[in-house]
Amino acid sequence: MKTLNLLIETARDRDYQQIFAIWLDHINHTFPGNFFDQRRLAAHFRENFITRNKLYPFYTTRDEDDEITGWLGVIRSCHNPLRENFCGEVSIYVRKDVRHEGIGTLLMQHAVEKARQTELQYLQAYTRVTNYAIRKLLLNCGWEEIGIPPLSLESSNNNMQRTLLMYAL
Repeated sequence: MKTLNLLIETARDRDYQQIFAIWLDHINHTFPGNFFDQRRLAAHFRENFITRNKLYPFYTTRDEDDEITGWLGVIRSCHNPLRENFCGEVSIYVRKDVRHEGIGTLLMQHAVEKARQTELQYLQAYTRVTNYAIRKLLLNCGWEEIGIPPLSLESSNNNMQRTLLMYAL
C-alpha cells in the first residue's frame, strides 16, 4: 500500500485526465447500465473543469507518485446573475483503491473551509440513498440531511435512482 500525501492543492490543467477518470469510474459504478450519453457527459465535465478558476477551483490530494487520490469541486447551482453565488454544489470523489483512508473527510472539510471564504450562502451535495459511506461522511462533517427531491419532469428513465439532498453552511 502506498503512503498517502494528504495535502490538498489546487488542481492543475494537466490533472484533467486523472480527475475525469476518477469521476467517470464513480458515474459508471453509481449508474450501472451506461444509459448516459458518454460524449455529452465528457463535454459537460470538461466545461466545468475548464471554467473552474472563474468560479471555484478544483482541489486534489496526491500519493507519493504524484497520482491523484481524490479531488473536489464546487460548481454554481444557480445561474441567475442576481443569485449566482447563492448556492454551490460540492462534488468529492476518491480513487477506489484508497477509499476509507480519510481523504473524503479531508476534502469535505476543505470544501466547507474554502466556501466560507466566498460569497456562497449554501452548499449542497447529492448522493444515492444507498451510498451509506458518503452519507455518514456528510453527517459527520456537519451537513444536514434534507431528504429526497421529487422526481423531475424529465425523469422517465426507470434506471435512474432517486438521490438524497443535503445542505451545509
